[in-house]
Amino acid sequence: MNQPRTPMGREGERPEAATGAEATCPRVPRARPIVSRRRAMAFLVAAALLRPTAGEGASPHPTVAVLYFDYEGKNPDLEPLRKGLAQMLTTDVAEVEVVRVVERARIEEILAELSLTSSARFDRSNAARLGKLLGANLLVLGSFFELAGSIRIDARVVEVETGRVVKSVGVRGKAEDVLACEGALAEKLRVVLETFARDENSARRLGPGRAHTIVDAGVRTASRAPQPKVTVSALAAYGRALDALDRRDRGGARAALEDAVRASPGFLVAAGELAKLSP
Repeated sequence: MNQPRTPMGREGERPEAATGAEATCPRVPRARPIVSRRRAMAFLVAAALLRPTAGEGASPHPTVAVLYFDYEGKNPDLEPLRKGLAQMLTTDVAEVEVVRVVERARIEEILAELSLTSSARFDRSNAARLGKLLGANLLVLGSFFELAGSIRIDARVVEVETGRVVKSVGVRGKAEDVLACEGALAEKLRVVLETFARDENSARRLGPGRAHTIVDAGVRTASRAPQPKVTVSALAAYGRALDALDRRDRGGARAALEDAVRASPGFLVAAGELAKLSP
């Protein structure tokens, strides 16, 4: 018969060894999963700290949208130049490494949502709304007109959040070589955008409230290869082709591109698009 366990007595005395069931380890209550909860909490805190916020952790490259330029003349045949000119500038601006560019297809989608046509003029209110829906930081707006064989193209870069005109640039040239004018304008826009992106990154490092100052000196511009001559009528025909493609009119687009290549055989962009549509 088992003897009852004797409690610890005087110093030096040991209790009798337990036997049988009393020799097993006592059951320890299961601990709550405190460690896993702590890990989960640490994960949530880390995720919150790493979450991008405005001006910190966001993409360092501003997003640019080139909107259709306003035509200040009275020749309806040149109205489609608005879209052709904007598309050529979009292609050139996309080569600027420090910015992201909104594609023309996306601009068309937002114009449809706002019940605006591609022929609509952009004032401060609808341009700002369009820019926000596009997720753009900067808008490139402008106008052009043709007179006595020459063409003038003006552009302004506008900050969507503030409505402030960052800088205005312009070029003038021969109507028979409009692509040279577009190229010169694209180079000026490149300088503006590179400088804005550089100052924007500086503002993020130094804190809010820093004004953007455009300084042309010291900003690298990529050299542009010589372009073949493209007439105003050829670029306008290219604009008609883009408009037809937006309406899913492949036949009309093909005919317009044929007109563009016929007017300026060296218009490689139009020729490339025509090859894509050829049966």
